[in-house]
Amino acid sequence: MYRYSCCILLLLIYISAGAQTLQQPVTLINTPAYTLRAGIQNFAVAPVILLTAPLSSTENCRCSYGCRVLPVTLLSFDGVRQNTVHVLLHWETTNEYQNTGFNVERSLGTATFFNNVGFVSAQLNNNTKKKYALNDPNNYDGISYYRLKQIDLDGNFTYSKIITVSGYSHKPTLKLYPNPAVKNIMVETYFATSGTAKLWITDAAQKLLLVHNFSYNKGSNFISVPVSSLSSGLYFIKILNNENVFLNDKFIKE
Repeated sequence: MYRYSCCILLLLIYISAGAQTLQQPVTLINTPAYTLRAGIQNFAVAPVILLTAPLSSTENCRCSYGCRVLPVTLLSFDGVRQNTVHVLLHWETTNEYQNTGFNVERSLGTATFFNNVGFVSAQLNNNTKKKYALNDPNNYDGISYYRLKQIDLDGNFTYSKIITVSGYSHKPTLKLYPNPAVKNIMVETYFATSGTAKLWITDAAQKLLLVHNFSYNKGSNFISVPVSSLSSGLYFIKILNNENVFLNDKFIKE
């Protein structure tokens, strides 16, 4: 009992001495939160900065520096050799933004020295997807490399991936078109060297109808043969050159 009374007395003395240093009363609250009622007016709160995700290529860039919207989304780009002297290139885009157009660039043999072979202006329609094409006069017999140089209104540009188009065969060839024919049949030949040749036209019974001697250059050559006087039916064209190379094909006259 004596020890308990001593503890109470010491506790009262300690509280009495410490109370003199308090400047204002503090009210304890049962909840975890509390409120300071003095000096709160001078407390500076730091601004809150919200971090946002970076812009995608389809969003408009509104920052003054450090970002740039891709002006065009290229969906596809490829090329196909139509014949010995033409390559057809076509590509498809979407989400065009401030696009001026496309330079089509070509490099022969290696993907090193590109030259501009044509320009295609940007389409002004509102379609989401836009299709473009360019016919390139290209009689190179090796591998041709192509790329697109997309140009913005402000002069900035972006290159596409590089595609390849194979050259024509080194073997002599003969092509006939249009087939069927009505008034004229175009005879396209390819030879690796220049020379002379003879052309025959026969009917289905192998009756000789026409003989034509001609000279040709290295590469592709074209001869337009009138066939309007022929009756409707099946016909054959045969060619023999000065190196004894024989070519033949058939066509239908309507």
